[in-house]
Amino acid sequence: MNKKIVTILLISFLILSAIIIWLLYTLNYIPHRKYSNEHFNIKTYTSSMDKGYSRTL
Repeated sequence: MNKKIVTILLISFLILSAIIIWLLYTLNYIPHRKYSNEHFNIKTYTSSMDKGYSRTL
């Protein structure tokens, strides 16, 4: 094959691989550590206006 075609195919493969890895990581198919507020001793406050609904007024 032509060297130019091989280079284009290699770059395309690398870009496609990076997109697939990013997508799998984002959709949590690749395990990674998740942190919550308790890990950093952050208190969670609820507004008296919220009244259990997760909407803005």
